[in-house]
Amino acid sequence: MRHNRARELRAQGLAIIQMAGLQKFLIAFMILALMSLPFVQPIQKKEEARKEEVKSAGDLMVEIHWPPGLDIDVDLWMKCPGDERPVGYSNRAGATCNLLRDDLGKSNDATERNFEMMYARGLPAGEYIVNLHYYSNREFGREPEIPVDVIISSKAGGKDKETGGMKQIITRKAVLRIQGEEITVSRFTIKEDGELDSESVSDLYEELRTWQPQTP
Repeated sequence: MRHNRARELRAQGLAIIQMAGLQKFLIAFMILALMSLPFVQPIQKKEEARKEEVKSAGDLMVEIHWPPGLDIDVDLWMKCPGDERPVGYSNRAGATCNLLRDDLGKSNDATERNFEMMYARGLPAGEYIVNLHYYSNREFGREPEIPVDVIISSKAGGKDKETGGMKQIITRKAVLRIQGEEITVSRFTIKEDGELDSESVSDLYEELRTWQPQTP
């Protein structure tokens, strides 16, 4: 009987020790979880902000980038089906399209980056035309030739369209050689379902900066 009693006491003691250890583990886990909240919440907020930024960025985005640090002004122009006239630095907003950034080179710029960006609210079916205009070069002694990267993205159809996802539909590498030159880097058609008509893509030139409506 004494032997059995001693065994029971040892078992109870082990159970108490295990329970105490489990309680300590749970307390430590809760403390770590509480300590991690200040780090988790900013990450979640940043992710939510990023998603919201993508959703609010428009249905079609056009970006142009040229080498950083150069005091060179390249202008982006675009003609959308829903706009009466092209959008650019002298007409920054249309019914469909808006110019978000007019980069002047080094003038009034806190960064070395050189880029302009335009977006369309909605994707009306029809033809879109994207032009580059070599406005000015204040890099004295430098050859005027300047490479420009062009990225055109749109909201994808189906599931991605509802979540705000963007996909690149056209990329181009252009070269502007003469100050004052204007070139068409892409013209393309968006179909009724919001998708790109891949067979419509070309770079057939049409002047936009001094565009005038066609008269009947």
